[in-house]
Amino acid sequence: MTAAIGAPTLSIGIPVRNGSRYLADTLDCLRKQEFADVEVLVSDNDSTDETPDIVRAAAAQDPQIRYVRQAENIGPAENFNYVFRHTRGEFFTWLACDDLFDPTFHRRMVELLRRRPDAAAAMSRVQLVDSAGNLMHHSDEPVDGDHPDPVERFIRYAGFSHYCQFCYGVVRRSAMETTRLLQPFWTSDRLYCAELALAGPLLRDPETLFHVRQHPERLTRRIGRRERLTTSFYLTPDGSRAVTLYYARQLRESVERSELSPADKARARRALRAWSVRNSPRLLRSAGRATIEVVSRSFHR
Repeated sequence: MTAAIGAPTLSIGIPVRNGSRYLADTLDCLRKQEFADVEVLVSDNDSTDETPDIVRAAAAQDPQIRYVRQAENIGPAENFNYVFRHTRGEFFTWLACDDLFDPTFHRRMVELLRRRPDAAAAMSRVQLVDSAGNLMHHSDEPVDGDHPDPVERFIRYAGFSHYCQFCYGVVRRSAMETTRLLQPFWTSDRLYCAELALAGPLLRDPETLFHVRQHPERLTRRIGRRERLTTSFYLTPDGSRAVTLYYARQLRESVERSELSPADKARARRALRAWSVRNSPRLLRSAGRATIEVVSRSFHR
């Protein structure tokens, strides 16, 4: 990469905590990228492993890499949001500390967004790799985000059938600023994708340019561990296990705070009512958890 002058075209944010096992490989991918007009911000969320040494060594070799260490563990969601708020590129992408990608990935995604100024984000086809980097199967999302109707896009990405891959796509900053970014509860990445879909079409390059690594230390596989800020990620902000109920309320809030016309907001509310019917088993289980928690709190007063 070659250092950019002034505001870069693309900002790459890497939120990391104890990512030393794979971080060097991911930073090596960055050095091989064709797209040069970038800035890279690594936010180290109070790591206790060799993460600081790995990033500082990379930053010493590449002036585009900026390293920030948080004084304490601020939680996964806030660390993701930090790298967005402290960068300035026209386009932005989150990058996990363990994923891999083709050297053309960022260039291709920026070009795709340049050709489609109405679009909010771009992502390629995704393939999984194992802990050693060996290719596994493709991870194709059964939803299409390139639809002209924002309500249709929103309700598609409000569903549970996709894998939130656009969290790691290249995003137009102006579109990302219309979202609430990530919030500290499980499935807030799904909420983010739904809000992003309200801002514009989500484009998919059909070629496989991005590889998501599957390994036991991924955050989504660490449920049940004793690390407080990891396990709390699977609760609502007030500590409830009624996450789906909370998610449904946040979807309604997304509609109300959006820039949709009054007529489109009315359509979105109807679509959410239909969504609630389709997902009634999940919502009923979540409501049951909420009831148990209320009764339990009353009992222990």
